[in-house]
Amino acid sequence: LGQLGEGGLYSVRARASGYATARFSNVPADSDLPIVLNQLGGVAGSVVSTELREPIVAFRVRLVRNTAGASEDPANELPRELRRWRSIDDFDGLFTLDDVPPGSYFLEVVATDHTGESIEVVVREGEVTDDADVQLRSGLVVTGQALVLGRDEAVPGAEIYMLSLSEESSDDEEREESDARGRTRDRQNESGRPSADRTARAGKSRPDLSAASARQREAEAQMAYEVLRVAKRTRNRDTRTNDSGLFEVSDLRPGRYLLVADAVGFLPKTVEVSISDSVVVPDLFMEFDPGQSLEGSVELVQGQPAVGVTLVLRHTNGMVRRVDSDEQGRYSIGGLLTGEHMLRVRIESAPMIDPIKVSIGRGVNRFDVQPGR
Repeated sequence: LGQLGEGGLYSVRARASGYATARFSNVPADSDLPIVLNQLGGVAGSVVSTELREPIVAFRVRLVRNTAGASEDPANELPRELRRWRSIDDFDGLFTLDDVPPGSYFLEVVATDHTGESIEVVVREGEVTDDADVQLRSGLVVTGQALVLGRDEAVPGAEIYMLSLSEESSDDEEREESDARGRTRDRQNESGRPSADRTARAGKSRPDLSAASARQREAEAQMAYEVLRVAKRTRNRDTRTNDSGLFEVSDLRPGRYLLVADAVGFLPKTVEVSISDSVVVPDLFMEFDPGQSLEGSVELVQGQPAVGVTLVLRHTNGMVRRVDSDEQGRYSIGGLLTGEHMLRVRIESAPMIDPIKVSIGRGVNRFDVQPGR
């Protein structure tokens, strides 16, 4: 390509029938540019219902480039028509996508009254990947996993609540939920940050464990507790996480939701999610912050360990954590905020103990209780 003038940077695109379009940016003038065109491949498969294994005859598909761990190959530009939703009508639930450049992709599939699904497919040069078989669940479902912040360690037994973010409210309880959610959103807007992290297809990002981030997580936890307190008072939980930290909430209607989660020993958590049968909702990975902790022992007047004593710790914002002492009279409470707390100790056959003011700092705090002294 001659007569380009002196200097400058150019964009170069090369096309040939049956080959992936090659695109290059910032190419300087007076340079040699070797171009290798890769032969196009394809993706083929089927879409069936999870429950009945019967073909879904009407659905939509599209490809999304998988950029995890690698940048997009300039010699394999994904055509626009493959990035857009394509409607498929097939009695056997079969589909074929032609002229796909080699590479790694996510195949997204959605269908009316079903939960969308995404699977990873790899297309090799000149070949058709013909095992892209997808199962769609009827109805709308949200799935995810609860993990400890900064570690791939599951959080079992976390209580999960799904609160609709619709503006309609039919009674006082729904209005109370709406007010609490509104206060949460207002504070989030003021801080300019969301109340929860969502996970991209490429995987979870490395958490920020700095002091500034810790303060932000505490602020978010206080907001989450406001919503959680209302949720626990006005409705039953939707589900719990299993031993692997996995959860599933089904039979949902299309719309925007605020997922609120609470786990023993961790700060409460919120995640906002929009669901419909026209988009693929990725799994929600929630990272629970252990927050601060308080540990110590409880002794009777005679110096014996107080077994099975209930300790209730209330933050100035109203967030409550409770635990029972073990067989050695020891206790440990996690998932605490920094700041002033009131500690109440309940022990049978003992005089009433006045509330004790306890200041919680960052990390592990210690306080020994001696009722009756």
